[in-house]
Amino acid sequence: MIRLLFVILSTVLGRSTLTAQKYPRALFVGPQVKFYTRIRSRAIGSECGPAPPNLSYQTQLRAGSGPVPYIIDQATEKDIEQISEACINVFFRYTDNGIALPVQENVAKSISPLKYVQLMYLRLVQRQDLASRIRNTNIQNDMFVAREVIPYSSRSKSNHETEILTPTELEKITNLSALQLTPGDPIRLTRGEVLAFCEVTAKPFGMGPAADPSDAPNLGNDVLKRPVLSNLSVIPRAQKCGLGSTLLLSCENSVLSWTDPIQSEIILQVEQDNLTARSFYEKKGYAVAYADPSCRRFNTQGPWLRSVRTTKVTMKKKLNRTSNIPEKGIVEKFWESFVGALQ
Repeated sequence: MIRLLFVILSTVLGRSTLTAQKYPRALFVGPQVKFYTRIRSRAIGSECGPAPPNLSYQTQLRAGSGPVPYIIDQATEKDIEQISEACINVFFRYTDNGIALPVQENVAKSISPLKYVQLMYLRLVQRQDLASRIRNTNIQNDMFVAREVIPYSSRSKSNHETEILTPTELEKITNLSALQLTPGDPIRLTRGEVLAFCEVTAKPFGMGPAADPSDAPNLGNDVLKRPVLSNLSVIPRAQKCGLGSTLLLSCENSVLSWTDPIQSEIILQVEQDNLTARSFYEKKGYAVAYADPSCRRFNTQGPWLRSVRTTKVTMKKKLNRTSNIPEKGIVEKFWESFVGALQ
């Protein structure tokens, strides 16, 4: 049925293109267990460094520079549609034969009608996949979504933009200074666009022969339920703001809170030639366990989707129940002084 739809669209619309509508560009910075596109080590994200002087936050946002204020929450079912759109754009939209395009090409990138239909189908599958895990109370799963923090407006359109952030939620905001709030003015902020997403799920996963004899009970040939990290994705203008690292830590801390059974490790899969993602995880303490050449991924090149073979590297990290606990006190004192100054 899908192939027939592709043929009809190709015949009627020919080689016309549809202009990209929402996201300027996207980069895959983490693993995706079910949907994959091969993005190699060509960095295309904008720097999220110090904000340029004498520029408003809106100007910085349009220019794709400066830090992005964000807040991280546990995802709910009403977040699924926007999360799915962001993930599929990150994983599939802005690539050419599986390799991420440069920034200049992504900004002006158009997509063919067939590619547009492919992306619609992938978003639908992604929504169903995420919804099945959120609704299933019999599995251990935690999803974390990072949203941009924006000034509140009565004309806000997002599902979340009708809710003004509470004082407690204000303390969870990162890069709040980018909003250039004026001390003394009332703080009226709300959640905006989805910037990043990550999840961890307990699922049967075999690790092969244990390299370390002490790991044998947990990492041997038995297919046990293990925490599997997946879908870590950050849109380009929010990269290098610490979002990927923060979401990764959120998933790791979540696993440490699981009690049935108690978990002491977390694993993930990433394509073997995705050097950028592998380097990111290695810096976060993940080590390669083995490579699996029997994995598959979706390929969007051509008139219809194809499931093609690919080699994925399985990486694992032993979790330390003390080192993963964020330091308290300093952040709380900072927020008390900062919010006090604004009030």
